[in-house]
Amino acid sequence: GQIMMREAGHLYRLAHGRRVIVEIGSYRGRSTCILALGSEGVGGIVHAIDPHIDSSGHIAGTYCAGDHEQLLENARRFGVSDRIRPVVLRSDEARRGGDGTLIDLLWIDGDHSYEAVSADLGDWSGLVRPGGIICGHDYSDSWPGTKRAWDEFFARSPGFTRRTGLKTIDWGVRQQ
Repeated sequence: GQIMMREAGHLYRLAHGRRVIVEIGSYRGRSTCILALGSEGVGGIVHAIDPHIDSSGHIAGTYCAGDHEQLLENARRFGVSDRIRPVVLRSDEARRGGDGTLIDLLWIDGDHSYEAVSADLGDWSGLVRPGGIICGHDYSDSWPGTKRAWDEFFARSPGFTRRTGLKTIDWGVRQQ
């Protein structure tokens, strides 16, 4: 995975006490496993959404269908396979096929383009339950599209209270 240790600790704490977690962009499962471990005390389930298609040109390199197998192996290695539900679809496809279950924690770390992050926020934020958390990775000047999408989301979403924390993870809580 690509999440750093300090970020992992923050994500682990955010997952504490959360039962229904949706992760957009699971790659090889580092953050997936962290979310599952963080929610372990309440038996949280992580719905890990990633199409696992061949692609390249991303700053971190090349992605491929084999990343899905690596995610499954990592889940086995960390003993959380029973609490991870891989969804091998694009996030918009998964949302259209979803059942409307409310989410305790939404973690967005998929396509980092402005358009994709904005779409993910628009498609999924309405499912975050009151008191639930919405958060995303790579909120930084290195990812201007990601940063802009999150800034715009919080500016136009009075139902969410933005929180401070780690510079690279932007997050907020849905008001009661």
